[in-house]
Amino acid sequence: MEGKNRLYVANSWSLQPSAAGRNTFNPIRAIVDTSTAKPNPDYEPILLAAGDPSLYAGFEPSTVALEAIYDSMESKKFNGYKPSHGTVEGRTAVAEFHSTPTHTLTADDVIMTCGCSGAIDLCIRGLADPGDNVLIPSPGFALYCTILKANGIAYKEYQLLPEENWDVDLEQLDSLFDSRTKAVIVNCPSNPCGSVYTTEHKLEILEVAAKHCVPVIADEVYAGLVYSDVEYESFGAISTSVPVLVCSSISKRYLVPGWRLGWTVLYDPVNALSSEVSTPVEL
Repeated sequence: MEGKNRLYVANSWSLQPSAAGRNTFNPIRAIVDTSTAKPNPDYEPILLAAGDPSLYAGFEPSTVALEAIYDSMESKKFNGYKPSHGTVEGRTAVAEFHSTPTHTLTADDVIMTCGCSGAIDLCIRGLADPGDNVLIPSPGFALYCTILKANGIAYKEYQLLPEENWDVDLEQLDSLFDSRTKAVIVNCPSNPCGSVYTTEHKLEILEVAAKHCVPVIADEVYAGLVYSDVEYESFGAISTSVPVLVCSSISKRYLVPGWRLGWTVLYDPVNALSSEVSTPVEL
């Protein structure tokens, strides 16, 4: 037939951003990168924007960490491709760091990522599809919304109560679940509130998630920065009835956010995370 094998040829340019591109917006970067505010010349400003300790004097990374990088580079053993979810040595080190007397982790429980933000992104995309929803804290880290919107995933905000040290409104959280809720994101220590939940309150949050059989994504990147008189236990380490995907990195604790090295640790006390859930983020 005439024209059956003809190739389509456009006669003008018409390039449009994808849906993901249109939906990707980071409000933090929008403010920081475009701000034209001028500080009062009579005062030295205290910057409360991007959490980058390398911008300030006195916050240098450990010489042990620097020497380890130098040694790795000079060995010429790490210039080739490595497993996309991290080397066995690296994942084992993270597993040992996060293991507790009640949770013995192995390299198979760890996925290395591009910073903690990359870990959160992988967890969200590994659990939810477009049209699903994820529960996030309010106030909360703006990147959660950025990732969810870019992937066509809805979000519902559960409230943190300022009069109760920014604890979660458990009753309101409980009311948000529906058949398409795929995860609850918790952030402790909190950004931006700075609060640290007690172990008792963490167990209350886990109890709500367990009631609905929904896993928890725990953003714990600030876990190494709590005061010495504050009790801190990971959501993953104390969970007995809910799968918890703990996201963290070396960025804050070790003062090297630019190194972009993070991870997800899988705590699964009820064996709910099948291989179909964990495998896609390892490819």
